[in-house]
Order: sequence, then C-alpha cells, then structure tokens
Amino acid sequence: MNATTTTKKNPTTCTFSANPKLTKASAGIVIKQLSEFKRQYPSVTYIRYEDGGFWTYTKSEHNREITNLIQQAELAAIEKINQVFRAELKEHRLGKPFTGLLIKKLRELKLPEGARPPRFDNESRIWSIQANTQAALDQLKANFEEFEARCLDIFDPPVVYQIGVKQLPRQGPRFSNIVNANLKSIQLPENAKPIFFDHSALEWKFACQTADDMDLLLARFDRYIGQVIYDLDHPEEVEKRREEARKIPQVIPSPVDFPSLPTTTTNSIA
Repeated sequence: MNATTTTKKNPTTCTFSANPKLTKASAGIVIKQLSEFKRQYPSVTYIRYEDGGFWTYTKSEHNREITNLIQQAELAAIEKINQVFRAELKEHRLGKPFTGLLIKKLRELKLPEGARPPRFDNESRIWSIQANTQAALDQLKANFEEFEARCLDIFDPPVVYQIGVKQLPRQGPRFSNIVNANLKSIQLPENAKPIFFDHSALEWKFACQTADDMDLLLARFDRYIGQVIYDLDHPEEVEKRREEARKIPQVIPSPVDFPSLPTTTTNSIA
C-alpha cells in the first residue's frame, strides 16, 4: 500500500523596506499595533517586522492600504521616539554619599514606558531625567521620589537606639575599648548601619530598618557583651581557645593540588 502525502501551500506575501529612520524602539511601537491592523483587514493574517529592516504581510486586495497603514504608523512612531521631554532634579541635601547610594541602586528604579534611566552630572550636581511623553516624565518624577525615599531609609535608617556605657554591667575606658575592638563581629540585619560608638556622648548607636531588626541587633549586642565579660573573667579559657586554634594544622598546598597542564603540539596565541 503506497502512502500519499499532501503539502499545505504557504500564502503569498508582500514585502517592502522599513523606514530607514526606524529604530528598535520605534519599531516596537508599530509592532504593538499590528493586531489592530489585522482586525481592520481580516484577509491579512500575517504581518511581521523582519530582521534586516523590512515588513512582510499576506498578499491581498488590500496591499496598498496595509503598506500605507504601516508607513504612517512608522512616521508616528519615529516622531514619538524623537520627541523628548526633559526635567532636572537637584541633588539631595545629603550630598555625595547619598548620591553614591542612589547611583549604586539605580537599577531598582521603576521606569515608565517611554522613560529613560536618569543621569547624574558630577559637575552641576543635578539629575537629568527624560521621557517621550509628558505623562511618562511625570510618572518618572514620582517614581524617582519614591526610589529616593527608599534609599534614604537605607542611608539613614528610621529605627534608632542608643546604649550608654553606664547601662552595661561593666564600665570604664578599658572595657569600652575591648568592646569596640571587635564590634564588626556582630552580624547586622539587612540594611542596618554598623554599630557606632560616640566618644563624646559615651554611647553605642544603632540604626535599623524595622523594630524587629532592632530587637534582633540588640539581642546580638547583649550576647556579644556577655561573651566579652565572660572572657575577661575567664582568661584561662581564652588562652585555651587560642592554644587549640594554634594546634589546628595549616593546609599546605602540594603539587597534587596544582597538576601540570597537558602539553599540546598545537600553536596558540596569547
């Protein structure tokens, strides 16, 4: 029994070159309208922007109308992309350190459609923002203010607390120096400020994002203070821990850890 196969004939298409001024962004604006074009002309089932800069669509009795429709959409998209609304925002009063944080986290800023990432000018100390429409520019301004407020909470956390030297079980300059010597060993909650000792006020200062983070940080500080006091009262145990640490053998790399690379006869360019 012989098998027969049938082939489906592909529809004939028409092709024309895109406007040479059409960019990726403006082409995207036109592409979003293609479904509407096909609804206007149901016999046209296929419209596509091809790599290389040309349009392809289903051949029909509406060829001229479809071509004109796409070309008009191209001109409108090009004009829309080239239309730029600009605004300038002054640097925050906190200055360079805060601006550095904003630049570091700028990817977290929500960009409305048609808006461009803000740019900061080091000489004028001014933010420049741009968008293709006034509405997009207004939304970008609002988003930037919200973004700046979030970064401000990181730069200057809203939950603060202080512990004076007289509030600890032990006091004295020597004890404070011992406490401060290893403050960095205390693990900080996310976006919390490093613990700071104010020598003029004789107090430790804490700053966190939330009250729960502050409770966690203070608990860790209390445990740390307890360990410092315990070590002062039990110097023999401190020495014992140091002795045990010295007994731990250091791993010295051997030739086996760094095997020789096989040699080849092929030439290579460094």
